[in-house]
Amino acid sequence: MKKKLLTVALAAVMVVSSALSVFGETATSLDNSAGWAKPSNAGDEELTGDFDVTYKFTIDAVGASNWLNYVIEFRTGDSADYDFLSIRADAFAFTNGPTFGKTFPAAGETANSKLVATWTGACADDAEWAEWLEDCVGSDVEINLVRTGDAFKYSAKFEDGHEFKADFSFGTVDVPDKIELTMFGDQAKFSNISFTNNTSSNDDSNTNNDANNNAGDNADNDSNADSNAGSNAGATTPDTGDSTMVGLLLAVAAVSVVVVLKRRTVAE
Repeated sequence: MKKKLLTVALAAVMVVSSALSVFGETATSLDNSAGWAKPSNAGDEELTGDFDVTYKFTIDAVGASNWLNYVIEFRTGDSADYDFLSIRADAFAFTNGPTFGKTFPAAGETANSKLVATWTGACADDAEWAEWLEDCVGSDVEINLVRTGDAFKYSAKFEDGHEFKADFSFGTVDVPDKIELTMFGDQAKFSNISFTNNTSSNDDSNTNNDANNNAGDNADNDSNADSNAGSNAGATTPDTGDSTMVGLLLAVAAVSVVVVLKRRTVAE
């Protein structure tokens, strides 16, 4: 029994460890002062199907232009469509690759991006962008990314009160089920980086809600059963005299059996 319990415990530890390893590689700090993702990113997070994830970090330094800040990047893992959606801090996104089209084509090519983006909360003019960029230094940022099918939602909350939101889709293009996600900077520095997968906790919450609803339904059913039982009791008066008599007869019979058994034991 002890060996079985030990085996189960070890298996549970292995499962938990393997689950943590998928999201355990995120760097806690990042210095991309040298430029776009140089020398590296915060780590690749592998995601499958629908998801709800959150990045949190502090912006320690930014570049001279409003787009020289953090970048969130979705990748397919395919070299052709490697970075299929890049989201800049300044409420701008673009695509790169033959399947999703190119927002910034090479010389002689025509832009053919399939991306459909709807933004809210972006700064109104250059003056507001300059103020926002200045306020970014030392600011804590929370970024939430949600996938539902081939559609993506993005929100970025800044400490100065700005919140940029966007809905992304790609028309008839099918996004692969398994993708990679990462963050990095362009002439920027970050600290206190964390990555959280909220998907499983939301599923657990839904499961708990379903359980609570079922418990409520069962309680209602029990209440109805008690009510019906009370109504039936009121409608029919039991014959207590007959029940008492039957009980006495059964008791006498039981005593008789015991006496007979004792006599047989003595006689033997």
